[in-house]
Amino acid sequence: MSNSGDQVIVAPLIAVMAFGTASLFVAGLRAYFSEPGVTHGRFFWGLFGTGLTATAVLTWLTHGWPFSGPVVVSATCFVGSIWMVWTWRRKGYRMLLILAALFDLHPLLLAWTLANDVPLEQFRSNVVALCVAIFVMATAMLLQHQSQGLQRELALRKDAEDELRELAATLEIKVEARTRQLEDLVQGLKSFSGMVSHDLRGPLGNVVTVGELAKMSLAKGDVTKVASYLALLIKEGHRAVAMVTDLLMLARAEQAAVKKMPVDFHELTQDCVQSLSLSYPDAACKIEVSSLPVATADPGLMSHVLHNLLGNALKFGQGTQGLQVRVKSSLEGDCWRFEVHDNGPGFDSEQATKLFQPFERLDSKVAGTGLGLSVAKKIVECHGGQIGVRSQPGAGALFWWTLPVA
Repeated sequence: MSNSGDQVIVAPLIAVMAFGTASLFVAGLRAYFSEPGVTHGRFFWGLFGTGLTATAVLTWLTHGWPFSGPVVVSATCFVGSIWMVWTWRRKGYRMLLILAALFDLHPLLLAWTLANDVPLEQFRSNVVALCVAIFVMATAMLLQHQSQGLQRELALRKDAEDELRELAATLEIKVEARTRQLEDLVQGLKSFSGMVSHDLRGPLGNVVTVGELAKMSLAKGDVTKVASYLALLIKEGHRAVAMVTDLLMLARAEQAAVKKMPVDFHELTQDCVQSLSLSYPDAACKIEVSSLPVATADPGLMSHVLHNLLGNALKFGQGTQGLQVRVKSSLEGDCWRFEVHDNGPGFDSEQATKLFQPFERLDSKVAGTGLGLSVAKKIVECHGGQIGVRSQPGAGALFWWTLPVA
């Protein structure tokens, strides 16, 4: 009787301890696989309290049945396995399926024990071995999962470090490139100011000299010379104005941002021809414009390029019998190629490179500042294109430039 009474008291206590351990294990798994910030204390105490109540009620209903505790523990293991399967479907952790199967071994073992009238002591020894196996397996799988998480985190950190290193290298290259651009800009401004001071000195000095001569002639009453000096003053004044205009255009081409938009080059060329007709009345008859494309460019800057090339063809070809200027285009790879071809006097191709240098002129007898083609070159280069010329004495000249399609 004493042993039987002790067994009635000890069995529920052992079941409660086992149940508490199982509840703590399930709560720990839930905490491990849950999102950060979720509290789990209420879950554990709710599970444990429900288990204690169920154990007490079952013990009372079965009048001290020794398997009341194992039944509640088996029910807890079964509920835990259901939660693991549900978490697996949400998270995709395959190890949870293995743990769920291990947890289901407890109710299966209990069912086998009850069906075969196996003593409680033998069931407990089997459960101890099962619990040890579950604990070892769960610990191994959790460590493996943690190891995989650490490996992923290390890989992400390594990728982030590589990206930062690449970004730093790229940033350094960009800084160096920007520094070179600023240095070139400063050097360009120095060169620009030097050109202005040097080349404007010529026409302005001539204005002063001719003005003094006109003043002396006026004092002598020589009206004829005064009139000729005034004509020279006007000529030098126009030359200075044209030089300032070209210098400002050159500065804009070097420093200003290119405002690109779709440009109808056929319409733009026709507008240039109409504008040139004010200085060359027969320009419309001498310039033949083929079908030109719509390309992406700055219309104001491209208008200056067309004005310069067409104006040069008319200006230098004035003494040519049957002068004709043709404007056409073609698509070459990923660039549009524009051409201005005339049958004028032409020039030696060895001197072609000088044409695009500021203040370089092949014919000093023809009016001009020597800046037009250098401005055109800067404009085309700002658009990402190239410019060039082919010519021979007596065979006319062909000026061409390219613009990227995109």
